[in-house]
Amino acid sequence: MTKIISMLEEFRAAKILDVATGNGNFLKFLADTLSDYLEAIGIDAKPEAAGPFEETFQQDPKVHFIAMTAEEMNFADSSFDIVSISNSLHHLADPQHVLDEMRRVLKPGGIFILNEMYRDGDQAPTQQTHILLHHWFAAVDRAQNVIHNETYTRQELIDSILGLGLDLLDTEDQIDLSEDPRDPEIYTELDPVIQRYFQRAEGSQELQEQGKRLQERLRNIGFHSASSLLLVARKQ
Repeated sequence: MTKIISMLEEFRAAKILDVATGNGNFLKFLADTLSDYLEAIGIDAKPEAAGPFEETFQQDPKVHFIAMTAEEMNFADSSFDIVSISNSLHHLADPQHVLDEMRRVLKPGGIFILNEMYRDGDQAPTQQTHILLHHWFAAVDRAQNVIHNETYTRQELIDSILGLGLDLLDTEDQIDLSEDPRDPEIYTELDPVIQRYFQRAEGSQELQEQGKRLQERLRNIGFHSASSLLLVARKQ
């Protein structure tokens, strides 16, 4: 059991907010880990995320989805005991503003949780496959005027939270190399995504060639998820 999970298991929260929640998987992790909570809210700018979110929680009456942009949250100051964001910072047009908003709605003494993959460090070649693929996806998205930046370095993530004036409680690097990096199920899962990005990259020879090199790398080297940082801080 990790120190952060042990910490969260002892924490009682009245209200939780998960920003850019998507299907709610990270909020589900928090809800399952915390000692107790009264209400959990997931917000996402995409209203269509409501369906997958509700499937995750199976209409749990304590959990709610709200279609709302992270940049302009319609919540009063100091509304939540916990605020969290997971693997979404690099998808935001103004991540600093979102972090400021999260700090605003967090109660004094409340917990700020960040979970985000990062691109640097001593990562295995199979993990670098994930990083390179992710950055190719981001480049294709940006060519289509979709906000998708490259992932941060580990220190950039820590600095972004310390810059909010929060007290850093703990960090944990999540690294999992236990699976077979050439498991056929990996290709079954990734191939449709890669093909969609090839279609979106039509008209750009450079992006097409980059994608082909990454396909070859995926087959030859394999794939593991990139390392991610789980960070917990407290608002003074």
